[in-house]
This record gives sequence, structure tokens and C-alpha cells, in this order.
Amino acid sequence: MSAYRKTANVKRAGQPTAKHAKGGLRMLLLAAVAMLSVARPLLPSEGVSWLGDGLPFDMLWILIAGAYLVSAVREREFARKPGLVDAAVFLLVGLSTASAIVGARQGSPRLAINMLWEWVAFGLVFFLVRQLVRTAQETRTLAALMVALAVVLSSYGFYQVFIGMPAERAAYAENPDALLRSAGQWYPPGSPERSQFENRLQSTEPLATFALTNSLAGYLAPWLVVALGIGASLVGNRRDAKSSGQIPWWSTGQIAAYALCILIVTGCLLLTKSRSGYVAGTLGAVLLPICCRTGRSIWNWKVALSGGVAVVMLVAAAVVFKGLDFEVISEVPKSLGYRLQYWQATAEMIKDHPWLGVGPGNFQDYYTQYKLPTASEEIRDPHNFLLEVWATSGSVALAALGGALVGCGWHTLRSRRRQIESNQVLAVAPHGEQTNSVKYIVAGGAAGLFFAFVSGPPAGLMFSPERLGGGLLMGGTVVALLWPWVKSGRLPRSLPALGALVLATNLLAAGGIAYPGIAGAFWILLALALNETEAEPLELNRDALPRARLGIPWLPAAGLALIGIAAAGCYFSAYSPVLRCHAAMVKADDEPPQNTDAKRAAFLEAAAADSFSAEPWQALAELELPSLQKNPTSAEPRSLFVAASARLLELRPRSSSAWRQVGQWYWLLYEQHHDSRDSTTAEACYRRAVELYPHLAVLRGEYALALDANGHSSAAAQEARTALELDEITPHADKKLPPQLRRQLEPLAGELR
Repeated sequence: MSAYRKTANVKRAGQPTAKHAKGGLRMLLLAAVAMLSVARPLLPSEGVSWLGDGLPFDMLWILIAGAYLVSAVREREFARKPGLVDAAVFLLVGLSTASAIVGARQGSPRLAINMLWEWVAFGLVFFLVRQLVRTAQETRTLAALMVALAVVLSSYGFYQVFIGMPAERAAYAENPDALLRSAGQWYPPGSPERSQFENRLQSTEPLATFALTNSLAGYLAPWLVVALGIGASLVGNRRDAKSSGQIPWWSTGQIAAYALCILIVTGCLLLTKSRSGYVAGTLGAVLLPICCRTGRSIWNWKVALSGGVAVVMLVAAAVVFKGLDFEVISEVPKSLGYRLQYWQATAEMIKDHPWLGVGPGNFQDYYTQYKLPTASEEIRDPHNFLLEVWATSGSVALAALGGALVGCGWHTLRSRRRQIESNQVLAVAPHGEQTNSVKYIVAGGAAGLFFAFVSGPPAGLMFSPERLGGGLLMGGTVVALLWPWVKSGRLPRSLPALGALVLATNLLAAGGIAYPGIAGAFWILLALALNETEAEPLELNRDALPRARLGIPWLPAAGLALIGIAAAGCYFSAYSPVLRCHAAMVKADDEPPQNTDAKRAAFLEAAAADSFSAEPWQALAELELPSLQKNPTSAEPRSLFVAASARLLELRPRSSSAWRQVGQWYWLLYEQHHDSRDSTTAEACYRRAVELYPHLAVLRGEYALALDANGHSSAAAQEARTALELDEITPHADKKLPPQLRRQLEPLAGELR
């Protein structure tokens, strides 16, 4: 029997029948999934909770899932029968959703609601990749797209390090004030904020489209390991072809070009200086030979030596060009110490909120209450994805995540024990159908670049036509190099699971499970890994293949009903109000500073558009404050200021920074007009801010001054002493007391003695 006839007569267990596989709708949905999978890392905002700029993606994922479920209802079956791992993932998403709903009532509603829909989108990414990617060739195509995107992002990282960042530093050196104003980040000379900006400007780590180098490293590490596994498969297939007298479909030049692509990703990963990325990538490289035993073994001392020499040369080049330095190693104890502080504080948070957590999006507001006195920053996540899920969604959600990971690993190991020999042909669908579907996937990937180009400016990211063209050229080149493998090669069955393991290892120290640009890769890899465990060859005639019908035929209908509710919920609770609020805020910013009436009207319009957002109320209070400072007896500005401040605190009840901000506003009014109402309100706000952030020296000092102004001398002295003690033990300059505040507190603290 010919190889083609054999491939036409075998099928992967749990995959759809021919009736399912031939639908034109599925091709379009595959293209849509590829488009969003490529576009999301190009627009990977890490502020989705407060900015809400991930909501358009969330709506699109919901709509794609709805379209698929319509076809599933018509067929009365899912393409793949859900199993225990699927149930664990959906339990995790359901519990995160429930926790977000509770967190919206107890914490910041806008942050929690935005993250609710991000978690729904994560679940749909997993579900859609599970259901829509059905053949070996489609899996290879999606993997090739993600590898190509990693090369594109790495190339952009090199551009930043060697061209973009030096140009920015030169422009700043020539005219610092002008550059700061043009960036909308004006800070006076000598201020701590300007010093921090200048320190960031001197950084040589690439970011690509991410906000943090650790995030870029987290995305690159797993796809680098996948790229290496594909390369190993290619070389093994080439040797097999030569040994059997066939003409290999990969030339030496193509292998060299692909090796260069791998070196680009490796080099960019090195430049990130991400220690968690290094550890994760190294783990993947060590386990790779176990996962990629295809054909005649290519793993020997020559391969190990060549890989080691290549890495050493990359490291040497990075050191020469000052992309790496000794601090990458010397700062390891400090970095680990910071993380231990984060984890210790998070553990205390979990003790107080063990069952549903504090709610996705609320971590930072709660964290300050548990932050250690010597800890550095007010983090948004604990830099450990297990602790993050535990703290934000609760213990059962953590168990569900652990169950999904363990279940996927167990299925992968069990599948490896039954893996077919290298000379057997893996099960694939008919040749013509596969070629058609992979073209849709590739077209969707290209559309993802255009989607990011169009969507970038509203999200604050600018993609020039030159960068778009460069991305298309680089990505298209990688896909072209891998095209013979996409059509006729093999993906080592456990390679997606290894990629997921690499990313999970990075997330253990860097965090980011709630950042869509990284989380999307995690759920894609997990879904592909689970799909690969169902790749069992069945020597059956196609007409005799069993239909993977569900025992519960109403399940697709129930899913469609849920997705309809989700679409309406996302639109009315987040998508529409956030977009309308953002439009009104932009309109207010466009008004000249002297046109306060128009600004006020726009802020009120924004507040009416999104009743859960605190941003319009904060802006309105800041707008009314100068008028109130000039004329404290004016009734209208004061009533608006008081109402806006109160509403801000209602919407951010657990935010120490919000309470402190309102306290500072009232303290400014008191210092100018000495109205006891203002000092009393300032004291109350500072008291609540201290309860929510007890270990901040500056905040304790401000509270002490407010207590003293209201005649509470003993309490003021105690707070002043605490502030000075905290100032002594903190090693961080930005957490130290300003000199003027220290001079005010020292006499107060002396009274206690």
C-alpha cells in the first residue's frame, strides 16, 4: 500500500468525521483563530485590567466560539469529545469568573470585570484550538506561524537594541525637556521620576511589543524550544529520506537559513537578561532530545558541541556589544530575594482569602496591605502563576489548574509509551483538504499582522508601514522555509507539551498568566499538547471510522446558550461602556486647558458611559481642585469635588493609592485655607490608606502631620516614629522619606520620648 493510501485510510481517534472536516465555516474560523493568535502578542498590553484594551479581542474570541457552536449544534456533536482536562480548564475559567464577580463587589469593579472577560477569552482560546485544529498538518501550520512570529518579534528586538534605543538616547541627550513633553511624561529636573525615566532610557534590554523584558522572554522561550524541535525533526526526516534512497525535500541552504532564524530568537532571548527565561529555555533544551526521537537519532556529541559553541558565540557577541553584563549573574540573589518577599506577602493574602481569592484584577490593591517593609514595589502579580491563580481565584481554581497541567502531562507520557515507530505514517486527513485548510491558517496569520497594524494606534502602539512590511517579509520567509515540513513533515508528539512546560517554568518566577500576550501562547500549547495525545493510528477504512458523538447531545446547545449570554454580558458590562468612556476621556484631553466647562462635560459623559470606572471621577476631582483652591467658598466646585472624590473611593475601596490621593487633595486645601473640615477629611483618608498600606514610610509621615493638625498629638508622635523606623529599614531610595518631610516628623517623634 502506498504511503499516500495509508495516510488516507487512517485517522486520529477523537477527531471529527469527514462531514465535520470539510465545512467552509471551519476554514474561516481557523483563519480567524490564526489571526488573533498572531495579533495578540503584537498588541500585548499588560494593563488590560485598567485600560480594557483587550476587550475587542475578547469579543472576537466569543464571536468565533459562537460561530463554531452553531455548527456543533447543527451536527449535534463536538469535533473532539471533551475529557477531564477540558473539564478542569473550564472549571478554572468558571471559578475565575465567579471570583471576579465577587471581587467586583468587594474591590475595584472595572478592574475585576475587565479581567473576567480576559479569563473567558483564555478558556475560549483553549477550546477553539482543541476543536478547530484537527489534523497533523494544521497543527504543524499553527506551530510554524508561532515560530515565525517569534522570529519577527526577535528581529524587532534587535532593531530596538541597536538602532531604536540609541536614537532615543541621543534625542534625549540633545533636548531632555522636549522629549519628555512629547512623550507626555514631564518630570522636573532632579525629581525621582525623572531619574527613573533616565534609568529606563539607559536600558539595553529589548522589549519588542511587550512592556517588560521578562514578558518578551516568556513568549520567546517556549517557541524557541518548539523551533529547535522542528529543526531536529527536519534533520531526522532528511536523514531518513537519504537512507531510503529518496530525494530529501530540504536542502542544506534551507537548513542553514532556518538555523539562522533560530539564532535570531536565541540571541534576542539572551539580550532580554531574563534569568527565568534562561532557566526555562535551558530546561527545554535539556529535555528536547527525549521529546524528539524521530527517525535516525541526530543527538550525539557533535550536535551538543555545535549547539554549545553557537550559544557561547552568541553570549560573547552580546557581551562585546554590551547586551550582557556580569549583573545578570551577580543580581541573582537580589532578584530571588525580591521574589521571596512577593511570595511571602502573597501567602499571607491567600490565608485571608483562601476560597475565592481577591478577584482577578484586584491583586495590586490588596497586595499593599501585606507588603513587607523591605519589599521593593507595589507589584500587580506575585511573579508566580500558581500563586497568582491561588490568590486571585482561590484554592479550588488552583486545584483545577493543577489538574489540567497534571492531566495533560499524564496523557502526554501515556501517549509516548504507545508512540508509533518512526517508519509508520502518522494519521492525517485527505491531502487536498489539508492543503486548503493550511492556506487559510497562513492567510489568517498574515491578516494578524495587518490587524495589529490597524489596531495599534488606538491601543497606543504605532506600527509604521516599514515595520509592517518587514514583519510580513520576515514572517513569510520563515513560513516559506517551513512549508515543506508543514506539508509532509512530522511534529514530535510531545513537543507542544514541552513548550507548555517551558512556558510554565518561566511563569513560576516571572508570572504573567493573566497577560494575554503570554497567556495565549500557554493555552495554545496546552491545547495542541492535548490534541497530540489523541493521535493514535487506526488501521480502519474511512467509511468505518466511528463518529465521535457525545453521550449528551444537548451539550453543544447549552454551550451556544452560554456563549450567547457571554457575548451580551461582555458587550454591555465592558466592551461598550469602556469604549464610550475612553472616547469621552479622549475628547476631554483634546480640549484646551482653559476650557474647563467642556472638560467637565466630557468627564461627566465618561462617568455616565461607564459607571464602574474610577478614572473619570479622578479626572473631574483634579479639574475642580484648582478652582476650589482659589475660592474655597464657591459652592459648585466644592460640591463637584466632594462628590467626585467620594465616588472615586467607592470604586477603588481597596486602593491605598486612591485613599492617599484624596487625602493629599484635602490636605492641600487645608494648608491653603486652614479649614478644619479639610484636615479632618484628610486624616480619615490617610487613616484608611495606612490600613491598606501599613509599611510605607511616606504615607505614615503624611498621616502623622494630619493627626497633629487635628490635635491628636500622641497618635501623631506614634505615627511619626513609625514612619522614621520604616525609613531606616527600607533599602529602596524611592521609599525613603523626602528630606522636608523628615524634618517635619523628627520633632513630632521626639515628643513620644
